[in-house]
Amino acid sequence: MDVKDINEGNKLIGEFMGYDTSNHWWNHKDIKMKSLRLDLCKYHKEWGWIMYAWFFFQRKINEVSEEHGNGIYKSYLSQIQQTFCIGICEDESIETCYQALIEGIKWYN
Repeated sequence: MDVKDINEGNKLIGEFMGYDTSNHWWNHKDIKMKSLRLDLCKYHKEWGWIMYAWFFFQRKINEVSEEHGNGIYKSYLSQIQQTFCIGICEDESIETCYQALIEGIKWYN
């Protein structure tokens, strides 16, 4: 991944999680003083960051699935979970997990 791909992916994750990315500093819509700079995001290289985003993604998909009573969301989540688990258990690759999360967010959006 090059810097452009990383920045685009981190921005996509940040926006999905509720950050306002309209300027260089990200401010969370619901929490005052919670801000994040795009160049300081570490979703692509730190397990703590990607896991936090992953649990946020799972919770969001489950909420939407329950609201609409639609198994498509849970079915797709199951597919993404498999890829994510491969990244953790087999590859030990944060990049596999990062790409799975990005793919899932793009599908959701």
